Amino acid sequence: MKRIRVLVAYRECLMRDLLLTLLRDQPDLEVINGGTRGSEIRRAVADARPDFVIVELDSTDARPRICDDLLGRHSSLRILGLAPERNTALLFWPAPAIRCAHMEGSGSLISTLRGITNLPAGKPMQRVEKTPFEDWQRRLSS
Repeated sequence: MKRIRVLVAYRECLMRDLLLTLLRDQPDLEVINGGTRGSEIRRAVADARPDFVIVELDSTDARPRICDDLLGRHSSLRILGLAPERNTALLFWPAPAIRCAHMEGSGSLISTLRGITNLPAGKPMQRVEKTPFEDWQRRLSS
């Protein structure tokens, strides 16, 4: 059986350690500590080629800035954004626009990582601002 590769890239060390401990107990998951800063996360994703990346959400539940960059480079990647203090989990994936869906409970987190549940249709996320990666892409194509 193919193990599901999950990269944990959470800034808060307590939450990162809890996630690493919780997920490492799952025999079908291969868990990777992916760092906390954008450059570390990008490098870890490029090297490890995970199926999922777990990041933290900010207070607005907006799409994390790193989503555009990672999903633009890795089309099969899924990004799970967590805000445990608000009991919120959002799953981001490209299809072909980046989409987002709310998820409920820790059971849905593990089921989603395993691919047991079907991805909901989700809704397109509105972009708040251009990312440095998009500006770089635009300059290369012109």
